[in-house]
Amino acid sequence: MAKQVEEQRTRKLEFKDFDLRKVKMNKKGADVEHHEGGSDAGIVSKVGEIAPHPDLQTSLDKLKSIMARRLGLLEGVDLAKEIAKEHKEDKLKYYEKAMNVEKEIVNRCNVNGLTFTGSGDKFGVMITGSVLLPIGGSVGLAVSKITFGETVLGYEEETEQLCEEVKKEVFAYRFQNKKAQLDLLDEAERIENEE
Repeated sequence: MAKQVEEQRTRKLEFKDFDLRKVKMNKKGADVEHHEGGSDAGIVSKVGEIAPHPDLQTSLDKLKSIMARRLGLLEGVDLAKEIAKEHKEDKLKYYEKAMNVEKEIVNRCNVNGLTFTGSGDKFGVMITGSVLLPIGGSVGLAVSKITFGETVLGYEEETEQLCEEVKKEVFAYRFQNKKAQLDLLDEAERIENEE
């Protein structure tokens, strides 16, 4: 019996057996729900109590433009870009304005989680987060599922690649102790203040 307990403590989950189902940033850390493949399969939920490394949020932030596209927030900007291409004079000026509006819209999006749903050719992701309103406040939401392996939207493959980056960061957070090094920052600040 003692040998089983010892084996269980030393067992490490390999990335190939890590099947992320859901990640959601919370005030303290990141809540993670995943399926473990291999001989000890099962769904595991872990509430994040320690802040993740900033790379996890950076990987989620890369999905902001996907969120904005899926919500249809960039349709007018895409039209403005096409119109700008038709203008011989001031083409660059109009295109730059359209790009600035796109950047502003994308920056209003906040991605704080992913939920993977479906299986086989219906496997995909729902991006969760919020959109800042133009005049105060925000709206929390989950965008409609983006099904990987399809080409209906035109950005499914890009979304899948970005989700794989998030999955790697979540795995590093959960199993490789890749956490925010707040204690080091606090210590550096304390030393700086002493000088």
